[in-house]
Amino acid sequence: MVVQSSHITFFGCWCSHVYGFLEEIGQGIQHIASRVNSLVDFVERCNRMYDITGEGFTFLKIPRSYYGILTVEYLQGQTDISYDLALKIIHICERHHIVVSIDGAVDLDVTREGLMEILDSETWSDDTDKEIYDDKKESIADAVLSSRYCNLYGLLRNQISEMTYMRIVRNQILVDVQGEDILYQIFTCKILNRNVTDEAPFLEIIQRVCSQCEDEDGCKNRKIKSGCGGFG
Repeated sequence: MVVQSSHITFFGCWCSHVYGFLEEIGQGIQHIASRVNSLVDFVERCNRMYDITGEGFTFLKIPRSYYGILTVEYLQGQTDISYDLALKIIHICERHHIVVSIDGAVDLDVTREGLMEILDSETWSDDTDKEIYDDKKESIADAVLSSRYCNLYGLLRNQISEMTYMRIVRNQILVDVQGEDILYQIFTCKILNRNVTDEAPFLEIIQRVCSQCEDEDGCKNRKIKSGCGGFG
């Protein structure tokens, strides 16, 4: 277990948290960082237990835009369709509640089969749009579904599986990279505070997954070890 001082910042909001902590409590341990072997497994288990029992850790909420959202530009870039057709597809997704937020977050539970069924059953007013959709529908479905983690994919590419991407998004885990190494990170809500508004310490859970790339194939099939040097 690693004890750290109160200097960490996160999305800019920790600055105000640290200031409030120092003003209310004074100098001391603001948070404790603990390394785990599999952060995704750990957080998923904590969240499942909290859902079942109503007790245990709760974690800070991360906006879906951190992981990825569906935009016209992303859909165009992944499929090479026109702006107007991309916009129509997004409107279809909004109408059928595949897009579930105003900023373009796609439902985490939608399946490829369910998405294709909705798009295939759409009545297209323009025959050209219908022809382009029929030709591009596989890549359109790929783009809609991958938009849920497209920001992470820009960082990690094929280093992790689609299933792991989705588990990271579902459990709102933070991801960072240093070179080819991956850092998983999450913060609990405040603990040991008598009142909700009181400042209090929190726990940080971390896992560093280290690259072992030594050849030119990108090491996609090579196992990577946990716990390398540096922060985490």
